Amino acid sequence: QRSVHVASFNEDFSATLYFVFKGFKEVFYCFDHFYNLVTGENEIAPELREDKFRISFTNFETQTTTENPQEALVKLIRLIANILTVDKVGQDFVKKKVNAYRSLLKKLKNVLRNKKIGVHDEMISCCLSCLANVMYFEKVQEFDEGDVKIIKIDLLPILMEFIVQYQNEEICCDGLRVLSNICLLYTSPSPRDRQKSRM
Repeated sequence: QRSVHVASFNEDFSATLYFVFKGFKEVFYCFDHFYNLVTGENEIAPELREDKFRISFTNFETQTTTENPQEALVKLIRLIANILTVDKVGQDFVKKKVNAYRSLLKKLKNVLRNKKIGVHDEMISCCLSCLANVMYFEKVQEFDEGDVKIIKIDLLPILMEFIVQYQNEEICCDGLRVLSNICLLYTSPSPRDRQKSRM
């Protein structure tokens, strides 16, 4: 939990974690592990598949925790969202780790599917914040076709469920941020929106 707070307030820490210690890869391993536990899937991000030993070791480490998988996944998504508020980190992730970027979008979309306001509010907010933050760094010429565009098309009806509701105003705003970044990417060079995931 402490690393989430540090990443939220210290951009230098996030950049050091990402570029110097290569720690973002470790975070992504854990994200994959708990995503698979929560969703029942068994998918590893393409850029991580070659490191069989690291995957096995991470699985061993995460399996020894007593934390609820849903709560662990929320914390990991929040951590990723906060790390991706740093410009040079977000730009590098989207431009140079394309497969991991696609995997993150797809998995966040899948986590959001069938989530209900009033039951899964924290998970929904974290996923939407993470999507808004990472999409902030997209360039239309790089992601105009292929899997990323399909993921966004599939994401639109899910977003609308969170936008066209009155139970939770914050979730509505989070959904609008994601939708705004998608729309402005294709219609305008205007600045897009991002935010730090809430603690």
